[in-house]
Amino acid sequence: MQVAELPPTAQVVAEVIGRDMTLRLARAVKFRSLYVPKYLPTRHWLRDVLGDQAAETLAHEFQGMQLPLARCSNVYRADRDRKILAMREQGQSAKDIACALDLKESTVWTVIYRKRRAH
Repeated sequence: MQVAELPPTAQVVAEVIGRDMTLRLARAVKFRSLYVPKYLPTRHWLRDVLGDQAAETLAHEFQGMQLPLARCSNVYRADRDRKILAMREQGQSAKDIACALDLKESTVWTVIYRKRRAH
């Protein structure tokens, strides 16, 4: 899945900080709008979520702006499901997959069963 497959509001951000960082940011933002400060202090939650380089890049590009940001739940879920299925194909147990991806084992089984029903 490329940047173009993200919701339009997330695409704008992804073109600046990349797809993975945008998904990380979308999961961290509690509201669907993000204020990017004109000056990014040394201790700021954006630095915690994105790391210094991506946070600085975001702040430089969108300083002082209120950005709408889609949740990207469908994109995140599709990525997660692909990882689960790939790990399962490699022979890993549902319990090991759940532990590795910090998920409930029941979530892993749901993805596996859904894939089986689709075929």
